[in-house]
Amino acid sequence: MGIALDHKKRIQVERANAVACEKAMANEIAKQQNLNDANKTFNALLANLDVALKRISGLPKGIERTNLKKNQLLPEFMPKVLEYLDGDDEFKNPVLVQCMIWSYDVGNIKDFWWLAENYLKQHQEMPDRYLSNTHTFVADSVLEYSNNAVANGEEFEPYFSNVFESLKDWPVPDAVKEKYNFFYGERLKEKADKLVTEGKYQDALKILHHLAQNKFKVKGKIAEASKAFGEELFEAGEYKKALRLFNVADKNGIKCKKRIAECEKFKDQN
Repeated sequence: MGIALDHKKRIQVERANAVACEKAMANEIAKQQNLNDANKTFNALLANLDVALKRISGLPKGIERTNLKKNQLLPEFMPKVLEYLDGDDEFKNPVLVQCMIWSYDVGNIKDFWWLAENYLKQHQEMPDRYLSNTHTFVADSVLEYSNNAVANGEEFEPYFSNVFESLKDWPVPDAVKEKYNFFYGERLKEKADKLVTEGKYQDALKILHHLAQNKFKVKGKIAEASKAFGEELFEAGEYKKALRLFNVADKNGIKCKKRIAECEKFKDQN
């Protein structure tokens, strides 16, 4: 009786193991099939992308290319990119990269930046036809956008600052960093000029001295703002403060000897 029971249990265990093995094998086959199907689908997508790129290259640069990208190619390929980004797998994805490039080309900076963040996070690579690395391409694109925005009186934030604050950690050439520093300095100069026009000399001088400490050439602007602020304080009878400002203006290129002498004469009245 005991031998028969042990035999029965052994048979049950063997059958359970066999069923488990069959299920595991079936799951592996299904998984492999799904992978094969996904590869076929992605390869078909890459083939479509190749056709799209050839269509673009067959058109002259300008509005025809832009319209093709905006009205046909992005609506066709972006859903695939969104599907990819919603998934858990990460792999080299030229479609993501190309949609990022096209978004910039058609002037959609919002989608460009969103795709660029994912592109950098996943360490995606630029197409072979581009000589710059991923970070340099994004930095150059955002700076170009920012310069165009300034020329058109439009807003360039937060995109400029997003890159500017990250440049210290990005593998980009020094020339790129220098261009960003120059743009940053020019915008601060404009802000200081506006503050001077509004009579907010103290705020303007804070900005200008910050620029000077960072080796921007603003001596003339410091002199002008200091002279104007000094005149305001002189008229208000605050001769000691005015004296300091006239000395700064004189040091930076605007002669204020007469005002300095007058402040020296009256400063003890404060």
